[in-house]
Order: sequence, then structure tokens, then C-alpha cells
Amino acid sequence: HTRLLVRSSEWVGARDHSLLLRGSDLRAAEAWLGESGNHKRPKPTPDQREYISASRRTVDRATRRQRGALAAGLAIAITLATVAFLQRDQATREATEAQARALAAEATADLPVDPTRSLQLALASVRLSPSDSGNRALRLALAADHTRMSFQPGFGSGTQAVWSPAEETIAATGRGNTVQLWRPRTGRLLCTLGPLPAKY
Repeated sequence: HTRLLVRSSEWVGARDHSLLLRGSDLRAAEAWLGESGNHKRPKPTPDQREYISASRRTVDRATRRQRGALAAGLAIAITLATVAFLQRDQATREATEAQARALAAEATADLPVDPTRSLQLALASVRLSPSDSGNRALRLALAADHTRMSFQPGFGSGTQAVWSPAEETIAATGRGNTVQLWRPRTGRLLCTLGPLPAKY
């Protein structure tokens, strides 16, 4: 009681926030104030009650400010992380688009020299990142490339093939005196016949 009386008197005279109670001192004063009704005397003075109340309000305000600063800091950190992620994603997307444009340009440049390679480059460009330049290079390469399907059913100059328009099938000699049936529309091997007798 005496200690609080001295400190509260100092505070009332100066109204200096540095004189207010904090931490364990404030908790002890609040506990004493709560138990003061059980003691006959001395009773808390109005200055002591105001002193303890002002100390609590100041501590609560400081706590709220700290929590607000923490929340603001967390919000800023989340915002910065989101911006960094979006920038990284944007940079990756731009790099992919640039690579696709380079492939499309290379496909267009190779078109007069090597239509097959030009087609491969144009396909790679469109698969990597579809774009107008890639689609244009692909259309030009498709128009210039006369190869629609290639396969190697047999070996050497003795390989023979026959086209059946009605069946939409190609029959070609294969390894080991066999005949392979191919579907040119899909490039799929349908079946292998044989081996055939030697006279065939």
C-alpha cells in the first residue's frame, strides 16, 4: 500500500507514462487491488486506483500496437512473397514464349533448305508455347513437306510396298520374308503375315 501510494503520488504530480506500472509490478498491484476488499485497512486511495487503471490501459494499448504492427508486417511479407512468386511465374512464362518464338523463327529459316526439320521445329514451338508465329511456321512447314508417313518394314533395295486405296492399307515386305500391313492414316502397324514360302 505504501509503495503504491508513493508511486501513484509521483505519477499524479507528473503524469509521466514512464512512471506507470508494467509487467510483474502491474500484476501484483492488480492482485492487491482485487483483494483489498478483504482487508479492513488501509483501503486503496482514488489515486492508487487511477494509477493502476492508467497502467493497465497503457499496457493494453502497447500490446494492441504491437499486435497491429505484427499483423501489418505479416501482411506485407505475404504480399511481397506473392509478388515474388508472380514475377517468377511471369519470368518463366516469358522465357518459354521466347524459346518458342526462336524455334518458330528457326523453322521458317530452315523451310527452303530442310522442310522436314522445319516441320519438327515448328511442332516443337507450338507444343512449347502456342503462338501466331509458331502456328504460321507450322502451316508453312506442312505445306512444304510432302512426307506424311515414313516407315521401314524391310531392309535393303529388295523392299517392296503395295498401296490398296479400297482398304486404305499398305502391304510391304518385312524382315524374315514377312509382309506387314500398315494403316497410313495413323501410321500404325496392323499385323505381320508370314513368313511366306520362299517362292513368294
